[in-house]
Amino acid sequence: MAKMTEADLIGIIKGEVQASATFVGGEISQQRRKSMEYYLGEPFGNENEDESSAVMTDVQDVIESAMPSLMEIFGSGEEAVRFEPVGLEDEDAAKQATQYINHIWFKASYNDGFGTTYDFIKDALLQKQSYLKIWWEDHEHTRRETLTNVNLAKLIEFEEDKQIEIIEQEAVEVPPELLEFAPDGLLFDITIKHTETKGRCRIVCIPPEEFLISRRATSLDEATFTCHKVKKTVTELLEMGYSKKVVEGLPSHDEQNYNEERVARYAQDEEWPDQHDEVRDPSMREIWLYECYLKVDYDGDGLGEMRAVTTAGPGYKILENELVDDHPFIDMTPIRMPHKHFGRSLADLVMDIQLIRSTVLRQLLTNMYGVNSNRYVVNERVNLDDMLTNRPGGLVRVEGGLDPSSAVMPLTTQSLGSYAFPVLEYLDTVRETRTGITRYNQGLDASSLNKTATGINQIMGQAQARQLLIARLMAETGFKKAFKKILRLLINHQTEPDVIRLRNQWVPMDPRSWNAEMDMTVTVGLGHGTKEQQVMLAQRMIEMQVQAITLQGGVQGPIVDAAKVHNALKKWTISAGLKDPDAYWLDPADPQQQQQQQQQQQQPDPAMIEAQGKMQIAQAELQGKQQNKQAELSQEMQIEQAKLQQEHTLKIEEMRMNHEYKMQQLELKRQEVEATVQIKDAEAQARLAASGVSGPAAGNGGEPVTVEIDIDN
Repeated sequence: MAKMTEADLIGIIKGEVQASATFVGGEISQQRRKSMEYYLGEPFGNENEDESSAVMTDVQDVIESAMPSLMEIFGSGEEAVRFEPVGLEDEDAAKQATQYINHIWFKASYNDGFGTTYDFIKDALLQKQSYLKIWWEDHEHTRRETLTNVNLAKLIEFEEDKQIEIIEQEAVEVPPELLEFAPDGLLFDITIKHTETKGRCRIVCIPPEEFLISRRATSLDEATFTCHKVKKTVTELLEMGYSKKVVEGLPSHDEQNYNEERVARYAQDEEWPDQHDEVRDPSMREIWLYECYLKVDYDGDGLGEMRAVTTAGPGYKILENELVDDHPFIDMTPIRMPHKHFGRSLADLVMDIQLIRSTVLRQLLTNMYGVNSNRYVVNERVNLDDMLTNRPGGLVRVEGGLDPSSAVMPLTTQSLGSYAFPVLEYLDTVRETRTGITRYNQGLDASSLNKTATGINQIMGQAQARQLLIARLMAETGFKKAFKKILRLLINHQTEPDVIRLRNQWVPMDPRSWNAEMDMTVTVGLGHGTKEQQVMLAQRMIEMQVQAITLQGGVQGPIVDAAKVHNALKKWTISAGLKDPDAYWLDPADPQQQQQQQQQQQQPDPAMIEAQGKMQIAQAELQGKQQNKQAELSQEMQIEQAKLQQEHTLKIEEMRMNHEYKMQQLELKRQEVEATVQIKDAEAQARLAASGVSGPAAGNGGEPVTVEIDIDN
């Protein structure tokens, strides 16, 4: 088979989009639009001008009454889902996966965990099916910083860093106090842009009208076509890396602007969904993108593969086309229909009741209007202006001689209250039976105080069983699959460990060491009965465990151990409505806690500790005395050494001074001798000159003159 062309692929996508369920004007879209209008209390369209147009809000009341209990189950605790190992090799990985993935869901700044949980549940209760989109995103975070007095070495380090771009650079004069910091005499003021790319798992609840699926699909995994249609601005498309020339040529108009569900969503806001399509700033022009996931034989090998194809509009231009392993979508429904993708919502169960109750209420109100403002039979001789002017204390004039009782006679309207109120009460019962949302859950029935506690608990228990069935279905079909998908994304895409804060400690998490196929199950903690019953059941379990510990003589088994007691305490804490059981109870399976227990077990008895303490005190006192004695001896030795040193210095100084004095005396003697020799020599020369004889002096016979000098004297 030949490889598929781009035109062939566009044709397939157009056909799949137009044939998909919920595209535009389909039956599912109309039902969900109707659900939204009933929830918002919109008129039914059959109102008469002169009659009551009141609308009951049964759909809204039922959904808003179910939300608190469901949010308490999935959104109030620290763990929405818990991974439990089946084998010993999965124990550490399961515990880390539970902590890390719950952190990503609830605490990561880039995911609105509580809001996503709320929207995911409410969309399912109101519009049959709710959808999550979970994908891996390489996020580029850029921050700008201005730094002063940067030396040359740091500047070179910034220039070599690929994540840093130097925007501005200016050399500054080096202050004297920074010369040591900048030995080369160079400092700079710089402005840098630091760009960091980090992968993260994104979780978003998408509006149901933005999701398309094959019309006959029974589940997301079996569907041959799924799609997320979403609006993006020109700026967003350019930031995503698409060509400016291609983006500017994409049209804004799309049939999705007239989607009935979108129109109903914004009806009460007096806002037409596409009123911002034509804007003055071209960079903010919005374009519909279709992110399609379909199984197609694109490479012509005869086998259909999953491909992610992003198109502008329903097939105008292909922007991306790549082979993928799976789609990023998770769906959930409160009432599952076998062998169908779309289930039923709570709104589907009560919309007809809302219409009937509203109709009965309207008739009752119209009847009351008639009772309060009934009609009259009037004789023609009555002043009609007075008759039509209805005011307190007003007069109705009749002609003279005319009996007023015969001139004006009221037409009595019979009250329907005795018939209408039992009908409304009956419809309330039908609604409670269908949905499991009773007036006792809402605290609205004052007469329930007169009923027995056993009867009330039985009624509330049956009602909560219905809600817990919805919660169990949501847990298994929605939240369980979502957390499994997050686990696989982390294992496949996270390239470096992440560090998160758990119980005031920084804990490293490295999903690369986990196995996506490891033996583990995902459970959602759900109880049975009322909250009070769950607390009493957990408390009774703890009491039974205490009796078993007493019977077996400790917490080492064989019936109950410390881990089982800890599980019961956690269950009791959660049932009591407290979020974090670890803030109240220590986990005996925690390695840090086990290490502390081992240290405590290795400690000797108190008597030994006391004896060791006394011995340590005595040793410390003896050591202190020795140190004091050594300090005294050392001080005396230092003083003696100082005295000897001083005496030695004085003696050396005295000897030096004596030596200098003797040398000075020697120099004087030498100078004196030289002067004497010179005088004698001069005298001899004078005598020779007088006698006319030249040569050595005759006075000493030509012998040298010897002079003896006593150095000591």
